[in-house]
Amino acid sequence: MTEDQVQESTLATLLKGFRPAGFFSSAGKSTTHQSKSSVNQRQILWAVRTLDGGAVEISPLVAGYPAPANMRMNKKIERPKFLEQYWPEPELFFQDAMTTFAARGDLQGYPQNVKELIKAYLPLVLVYLATNQRAKAETVIDFLVAHNVPMCEKQKKLLNRVAVELRKEGQPEAALECYASVEKYYGKDEHLHFNIARTLWDMRKLKECLQHLELCLKINPHLAVAKQFRDKLVKMLAQKKATSQQVKPGLVVDSKFKIAT
Repeated sequence: MTEDQVQESTLATLLKGFRPAGFFSSAGKSTTHQSKSSVNQRQILWAVRTLDGGAVEISPLVAGYPAPANMRMNKKIERPKFLEQYWPEPELFFQDAMTTFAARGDLQGYPQNVKELIKAYLPLVLVYLATNQRAKAETVIDFLVAHNVPMCEKQKKLLNRVAVELRKEGQPEAALECYASVEKYYGKDEHLHFNIARTLWDMRKLKECLQHLELCLKINPHLAVAKQFRDKLVKMLAQKKATSQQVKPGLVVDSKFKIAT
């Protein structure tokens, strides 16, 4: 299975609920006092909404609003490409645009209140994590936390599910990034340590895997599957160490200069 096919299988379900709307930013070029071109990933701000056909419409802003139809330079972009090129800016939309956009009857498809804003941005978290874009996912989560949106157990289970699917589809590094977000917002528990250990096992990072199994059992000594995993790994590492320490017999050269082992 190619890398593109792996990503497609992970994203197929997630993209069904992916309908971004609000503010997003993109890279822009600026010139320093030394006349060197530099890139700011979040310099240019765009108004974004999802059209009925599923394409994402990206419009420049004029005086804080999407450009009028007669001068609008809409960029219609497919969702996977949009994910890669644009950065979520929910806080900017909340502060600078939500109320004024809601007052304009001609601006359909943009969030009109906090509930709609959360609904527009929340599904992006899983999609960003599935595409190994943890910083973008956490930009959205930080906004939710700042506005007292509870990070409930259901959301935690969804994050874990995405991580497990990434591991199964051969993307362990992306799975670890996802688990890092789980740890940041929910803290550590025995199941998180076990899932990280399982991912490290796939990466053949056995010593780190054992460390997380020990941490898992420190929290919950009665987790049978972790004990079995730990015991198996300890035995494997001991055998590996014993094998590496075995003294190999040297070469023996007889009187006829023949080599024997």
